Amino acid sequence: MLIQKYVQGRDNKQIFGNVSTWLTSQSVHEELGMAITSKDDDFWYLAFLKESLIGFAVTRKIKSTNAYHVRFVYADPKTKNSIIQKILKDGQNEEINNIWTNDRETEQVWKELNFSFKKRARGSFGRWEKSLKNNKKEAEDVRL
Repeated sequence: MLIQKYVQGRDNKQIFGNVSTWLTSQSVHEELGMAITSKDDDFWYLAFLKESLIGFAVTRKIKSTNAYHVRFVYADPKTKNSIIQKILKDGQNEEINNIWTNDRETEQVWKELNFSFKKRARGSFGRWEKSLKNNKKEAEDVRL
């Protein structure tokens, strides 16, 4: 598996040439819980097996808190885990303080990667968060 990181606004041809059919797929939107949205400077992580796209994530850097907000991750569980590990490694390399996302409480990948969960009033969704600020050793141990 190869995971490539692209920047929206600079790498649009590579991003949207690969994910175009998934962006309009009702089944993808249903699994994610919403339609996919993004803006320039978002990071897109695309996972490939040989030349076939097998998953993606959209991440936004939050400058005010020096954090990554993982907005969407779409893939099978093993690929999701690998994509998130790549995001964690990039966050550690860029000295990001924390990484967070809003996802279902039942989404096991966040638990497997030691994210903490804070329940929200919104159904089964809540905030999964992991601090990298004091976790340099653990972040260095992330392997692809």
